[in-house]
Amino acid sequence: MSLLDDAAVRADPAGAAVEAVGRVASPAVGWWLHVDLDVLSTEALPAVDYRQDGGLSWSDLTTLTRSALAAGACLGATVTIFNPDLDPDRRYAHAIVEFIGGLADGLEARA
Repeated sequence: MSLLDDAAVRADPAGAAVEAVGRVASPAVGWWLHVDLDVLSTEALPAVDYRQDGGLSWSDLTTLTRSALAAGACLGATVTIFNPDLDPDRRYAHAIVEFIGGLADGLEARA
């Protein structure tokens, strides 16, 4: 198991994704992508219950996940961690839906 902090991922999101997929992927079995949205910075997504310093931008997360999906053998994805009570105007909900749409497109392209 390896651990990359947010600074390391921000420095090379695509490289971090390729490295992670290389550690877990098996073309014969496949792998599952799980995204906790609290990896995003508070500026990018404050509508989470457990905010922490640092974090990724939406662009970083999109690059990371697209690169992971491009590596192949991904069977599906889950996206978690959002508190709609902290998003009264649904601005962040719309960003999440856009992100999930991109994930679905990436999964479909790999199918």
